[in-house]
Amino acid sequence: MIIIKEDEPTTSQPSQLSHFPMKHKSEPNSPNFIRKCSSHDEEKLLLLKDQRYTWPLTFRDLRKPMNLLIQGEKDGIDYLRVIIDMYLPEYRKANKDGTVPPSLIGKEKEIFGNIEELYQFHQHFVKELELYKNNPTDVGCAFVNNIQRLRDIYCEYTINKEQNGAIHHEDVTVKFFQQILYKFSGNNNKPFNSHLDFDYYKEKNFNVNFDSVIMWPVQRLFKYSMLLKELIEFAPYEITEIKEVKEDIDGITSYANGIVKLADIEDFTVTSDDIFCMADEFIVTEPKRVFKSEKKYQ
Repeated sequence: MIIIKEDEPTTSQPSQLSHFPMKHKSEPNSPNFIRKCSSHDEEKLLLLKDQRYTWPLTFRDLRKPMNLLIQGEKDGIDYLRVIIDMYLPEYRKANKDGTVPPSLIGKEKEIFGNIEELYQFHQHFVKELELYKNNPTDVGCAFVNNIQRLRDIYCEYTINKEQNGAIHHEDVTVKFFQQILYKFSGNNNKPFNSHLDFDYYKEKNFNVNFDSVIMWPVQRLFKYSMLLKELIEFAPYEITEIKEVKEDIDGITSYANGIVKLADIEDFTVTSDDIFCMADEFIVTEPKRVFKSEKKYQ
């Protein structure tokens, strides 16, 4: 067993979408970073020691992507809150009162998708990420524990966004949500039962236009992939778990896009609940002997 304390320099170094093998058990609440290493891992650590590759330097490198991972999650919750506390309830109110534009009547699902599920997920997920703030190399556990849920809600959101995204760019949609934003951001009025602080968003330089906040979930998947890649690159030893998580994060977008392409096939209905394997180009060939036999029978 190798014990590494954050405040003490040392020269020692330490799929499927539905499940991952747990490579180790992390202890995020412990003041020390404790990892059990196999004999193979220990050999790698000795090699790194010989190369004078020290943990403190690496830990500082890991800090940046880890902090960006956590801060990005918090910022995303702030973005989603704009939809949950303002755009969505105002749309529902207008739809109920009959003041929503005719082309947007009854289009809540097409416009917002499962945004409420996404909001609830990220409120939970940020807490799990924070458990590994001081143990960046173990953050894969947070993803492993939530990957199936993340896959389900993001596939549903991405599919809906791809199939109905055009509605977000229609002039009537843009105007409708701009009016909602101007209604509350230009004065001290706040949406009903809302805790939005527009001064806070201005200080953070957040763009809270509807088209920007509705795109955040799609952009978040790519951000996950980028930051996980940085953690892999800066880690002082190979972290198979994070590599597997990154592959599955990348696969979510491909999986959703594949379903969208499949749904474009005429007279074929598909949903995010259907079993889908893959989408790609392929070539079908026949052995030459088949054609020779065919020629004989002509």
